[in-house]
Amino acid sequence: MLLEKYKPTTQKTLFHKDIVNHILKWIKQIKQDIEDNQDVKKILLLYGPIGCGKSLTADILFKSFQIYNINSDHIRTSEKINDVINNIVSVNSFTFANFDKWNNISNKKNKPNIIFVDNVELCDKSIQSFVDLVYIKHHINIPIVIISNNIKFKDIFNNDNCTFIEFQNPSLLEMTKLAMEINDNEKLELSKKNLKIVIDRAESDIRQLIFLLEQIRFKVRGEKTEDLDLDQFFNSMQIKMTDIDLSNKLKHLLNMNEKFDLDYSFNISFTEPQTISFGIYQNYLNNATTLEQSIDIIDDISYSTLINHTIFEQQLWDLYENYTMHSCVLPSYYIKIKHKTNTSDQKDLQPYKDISYNFLNSYEEVKRVHLDNISNFNKKIYNKDAYKNYISKNPQNELLLYKSDTLFQPHLCFDLAKIFISLIENINKYFDKNKKGKNTTKKEKFDLCDSIIGKKEESDFKYLTHTIYSYKLFETDIDWIILHKKLLKDLDNVKLNVNKIDLRVFKRLLNIFTMNDNQKILKSHTENALQYKILQRILNDLNIISEHSTKENYIDTLTIELDDLWNL
Repeated sequence: MLLEKYKPTTQKTLFHKDIVNHILKWIKQIKQDIEDNQDVKKILLLYGPIGCGKSLTADILFKSFQIYNINSDHIRTSEKINDVINNIVSVNSFTFANFDKWNNISNKKNKPNIIFVDNVELCDKSIQSFVDLVYIKHHINIPIVIISNNIKFKDIFNNDNCTFIEFQNPSLLEMTKLAMEINDNEKLELSKKNLKIVIDRAESDIRQLIFLLEQIRFKVRGEKTEDLDLDQFFNSMQIKMTDIDLSNKLKHLLNMNEKFDLDYSFNISFTEPQTISFGIYQNYLNNATTLEQSIDIIDDISYSTLINHTIFEQQLWDLYENYTMHSCVLPSYYIKIKHKTNTSDQKDLQPYKDISYNFLNSYEEVKRVHLDNISNFNKKIYNKDAYKNYISKNPQNELLLYKSDTLFQPHLCFDLAKIFISLIENINKYFDKNKKGKNTTKKEKFDLCDSIIGKKEESDFKYLTHTIYSYKLFETDIDWIILHKKLLKDLDNVKLNVNKIDLRVFKRLLNIFTMNDNQKILKSHTENALQYKILQRILNDLNIISEHSTKENYIDTLTIELDDLWNL
């Protein structure tokens, strides 16, 4: 695709040289403040019209930073904002976070940290709540870059720690140079007159310019362009002469009362299908649509995520038009045309959630953590000579590492999540039945863990713990545990450090692979018990290394009975 081929990749190839210099000055000051241990709670707001190169410029200029991209949808509500903040400040080595521990200290790649929030229109004024929580409540010392198509956000951050940089449309000279370059390289053989028509139609939108030239390339396919009537060709495409921003694109695509126009829907979606599809996903349930309609919409959006992955993973840019069709055009068709005669109310769908963009991002993180954990544990525990020596003599005690592709097959993940939910519900009932009052202390929770021995829920608890541990559906700082394993030979210290085991990824798996809202199904009693058991399992594996190398004994091996384990 020409859009990918001709986008700038270096600082020198960027447009807006004066803006680039302003951003570089801001970056230089931030880096200097970090070196001087100064406060870097500063905001850079980049705003300007669609297609002027804001996001691309930021991506290129901030390559020297460790960027933490915040999905604008994830900060639309207070609940989502709190989830994002908790992820940022959580103490573990597999998330971006623990700013309180290494607040803007260079990471392993010697890159300072920074937060990016693009397409801020999707979260509207909740961005202010997000910034206040980061800077005021949690005192996270990190710069934030906000990218917007709308100048209205300038009023929200009207204070001393915010820098505003406005992007203008590229100049006529810049647009002309780019058009001539593509014309020559792609051998389109457009005359100066026709090039001027293309540039005028693009209306200073770089992406629109490249899109138009792409359509011409598809149209002529090696034939001469001398006889091509561009005005007639563009009119047949029904390209709107006036600029249309993201919100108006979404209004058109989601409006059931407007006529469906295939060409127009495709054209307004082609330049930014990912953002538009995301907007459709977030808003289509608000329309008076039907259950059948919703199923069709989410099927296409979910399918488009697979196409999108294939495009980037295998560089198959010929699929870009298919991606636009499935992510934007077909969902709009279902809203405007299909099932319109069915008037069943959509309110019944509100308790349910579907899987598309949230599914994609969450599911990718689950798989990433799984692979990272397997690699990390193999490197730091299971590949140690002492562990291998122990397993060779005691093969019955080898931990079954689930290296199958179960977590990489969504239909199997649905089955796995269903099993998890059933186990958790049984364990929750045990704790609810036996706890004393609402405000249960951690000591009382661990006492309840001890009491589960011999109960019918014991086998459920053992199976759940083993499966989570085997799939490595948790996050932890394994280096910290190795460093403090002597301290953790005391089970009281183990109980004090159960929060070193973060089950966020396990909860995310439950959330995206169950139809009902199960975010809160893992109650604190069950979660603490799982954290406690998983931490002990790690210590058990570390102890195998110690026993067969230094002969130290910090905690019993994996063969210990569960009732003995709780009473150590």
